[in-house]
Amino acid sequence: MGRVKGIDDVISGNLCSGCGACSAVFPDTYEMVDDIQVGRRPKIIGSDIRSHQNSLDICPGGQLHDSDGRNGTDGLWGEVIKVYEAYASDSSIRNKGSSGGVLTALSLFAVEEGIVDGVVNIQSDPKSPIKNLSTLSENKDSIIASAGSRYIASSPCEELRAEPSKKKNVLFVGKPCDSYAASRLKLNNYDHLHTIVLNLSFFCAGTPSYTGNAELIKKEGLSPENISSLKFRGNGWPGLWTAISDSGESKTLTYHDSWGYLQKYRQWRCYICPDHTGEYSDISVGDPWYKGVDSDNEGMSLVVIRTKAGADFFDEAVRKGRITISKQDNQLLPLSQPNLGKAKGQVWGRLVAMRLLGMEIPIYSGFNLFSIWSSELSFRDKLGSIFGTVKRLIKKKLYCSYSVDK
Repeated sequence: MGRVKGIDDVISGNLCSGCGACSAVFPDTYEMVDDIQVGRRPKIIGSDIRSHQNSLDICPGGQLHDSDGRNGTDGLWGEVIKVYEAYASDSSIRNKGSSGGVLTALSLFAVEEGIVDGVVNIQSDPKSPIKNLSTLSENKDSIIASAGSRYIASSPCEELRAEPSKKKNVLFVGKPCDSYAASRLKLNNYDHLHTIVLNLSFFCAGTPSYTGNAELIKKEGLSPENISSLKFRGNGWPGLWTAISDSGESKTLTYHDSWGYLQKYRQWRCYICPDHTGEYSDISVGDPWYKGVDSDNEGMSLVVIRTKAGADFFDEAVRKGRITISKQDNQLLPLSQPNLGKAKGQVWGRLVAMRLLGMEIPIYSGFNLFSIWSSELSFRDKLGSIFGTVKRLIKKKLYCSYSVDK
């Protein structure tokens, strides 16, 4: 029992988030593979113990710490410079995005203005739409193809690996855990990785597995093996979950119904995540849920500016007409995302539960988790965060050692 000491502890302790950073930095030691039960995972293919130890510095499953990578406060939301309600000025991008299309518009702006050579992001795997594909998008078509939420495991950091002679300047887009890893990679400036100029993130309540998505597709009467298209949101806000079979049969669900089902299949690491809003990014983007889902069908993004680099970039995109701002008010963040605030409050109790079962726990510094647990949760929720977690860990046998080879 205790804190993790290396990436091998992260894997065996069910702490991995599947970001792919370890395989990008140490390709001779780790290979990312698909595990249908939990998602993307690194398989150990080399025995270099230094890789297991050194990769912990870039691993969000093993640790999250301030040390230059987070500009933050120890409060509920991290460093917040400004919060905007905004949307992509291009109506087609706004419509295609999950909320207001801001991440897609910013990505396209960065490439077309020559700020970066490409965008490291994810999109639907054309060979198997129930999976994600990490990509380096260097043109408009590829960037647009990456628009919209993908509630399936992904490992975008894996795509940062590059031959030294082929390094590019890139904008990175990923989940908060991916964004943390990207911030660490940027600080270390590895020769065999693309250079991260800007680090963007989207809010995340957790990553469902391949299995969860397959079960939902089967529940709706389709075969996961015969899906030609799978979309989770977009084409209006928040948009419909839409699965289309190879024969053209289509099934749709509301966001409420689809996410309500998929969230039961989130990986364990998401339950003990202290950062659901991209605290390590330059800019993070989410939904302004305070508006109510029927009040603005065109879509609006909640934009959190976290660094000066992010502020300068966003201001330039606004100045050049790529982004339209509706309002600016820092209180929009807690108003829009109370559930994510509560999720952060539960982390301390859940870590206590892991200790009670003798599990290894990640290293989190600078988050003041006990204070947030004390102030944000009711007495009943405090008890639930500990004893409810013990019950979940036992029921799902998460206290048992995990192996990607099983």
